[in-house]
Amino acid sequence: MTLIELVTVMAIIAILSVLLYTSYTKQISNAKIVGVRTDFVQTALACEQYVIDNGKLPTTATTGGAFNPAELNKYSEIEWAASTSLRKTDPFGTSYQISYDSTSNAITVTSYGPDKNLNGGDDITLTLSIDSTTKKFKKVSNGLGKEISN
Repeated sequence: MTLIELVTVMAIIAILSVLLYTSYTKQISNAKIVGVRTDFVQTALACEQYVIDNGKLPTTATTGGAFNPAELNKYSEIEWAASTSLRKTDPFGTSYQISYDSTSNAITVTSYGPDKNLNGGDDITLTLSIDSTTKKFKKVSNGLGKEISN
């Protein structure tokens, strides 16, 4: 084998390696997004079950009637702290954030996404809007351009 043939084979191997690595990293990122979606489904189900059992979103007297996500722990494998962040991190390595809007009676859970920065353009959100009269979810939005209505 000549030197030119050897260099050609090495160049082909290098090009194939770059293509495979790019495909691999894209699949890893997609798998992490699926992990976030799975956590969101668990959170949505936990919130829905809590509302079915209690007729309201979780609040405590110790938080002045404020939203208390720790009350969701018995309904889900995801462990919420009494504050507004998860004890469990998202697949990208940052804590999920949760907020409650009392005027719209909606919960929003946020993953900062691959760039790990809030409002970085790749955040993934879950918004649960609860009808105050029927105590049922009006809308579940996953922040990825898809919406599920009840």
